[in-house]
Amino acid sequence: MLLAFDRHSGDAALPTTQRPTPAKPRRQPRQQRSAQLVADIFEATAQVLAERGPERASTNRIAERAGVSIGSIYQYFPNKAALFDALAQDRFQKLNALTLDRLSQAIDVPFPQAAEIVLRSFIDFLTENPGLGRIIVELMQPYNRTPTLMVAEAQAVQAAKTYLMRFHDTLAIVDLDTAARLSGLVIAAVGTRVLLDRPSPERRELMIRETVRMLSLYVGAVPPATDPN
Repeated sequence: MLLAFDRHSGDAALPTTQRPTPAKPRRQPRQQRSAQLVADIFEATAQVLAERGPERASTNRIAERAGVSIGSIYQYFPNKAALFDALAQDRFQKLNALTLDRLSQAIDVPFPQAAEIVLRSFIDFLTENPGLGRIIVELMQPYNRTPTLMVAEAQAVQAAKTYLMRFHDTLAIVDLDTAARLSGLVIAAVGTRVLLDRPSPERRELMIRETVRMLSLYVGAVPPATDPN
């Protein structure tokens, strides 16, 4: 189930604060020590984003949190936008790996349960750090396509198709590729709304239940029983 907005879709841009177009990273870490430094910078950035949000997360504060000089950050990232973009791509790949793992674990699980597992993992990943979640979602928009994200999307679509193919005889699917992409678009859209709207726990559970029910009806699976309350 694709966890990114399809590059051919016409989804409206996420209503987030405008930020500078990120420049490309100045260099890539090649040695273990350099890779650890970048990992520490990423972790510090995620923490500062969680505490202060994208607008108030300064590179000075990030450097202080990481225990490095500001020059160490600029050695790899020319500006804050480039740092945020690199972090978002790193976390997006982790999110995609999580999605693939959840789908592989749910390969023998009926569609409603599998859809709920993927949807919950997506929502939990985004809302664990709302500041970072917003940047990840912005990265997923059609105007931010990168080869790395397109490869990740293709992997997710293929995993979803593999799952749907396993249950194809019991589902009412006309086209596997379309079903995989549309299911992913719905999951991504609902996850984004939960991130931005921050609904109450009760409302959040209702959104999850109704999304699973809608997707189940779409693919021809028996939907979960409706909660009488």
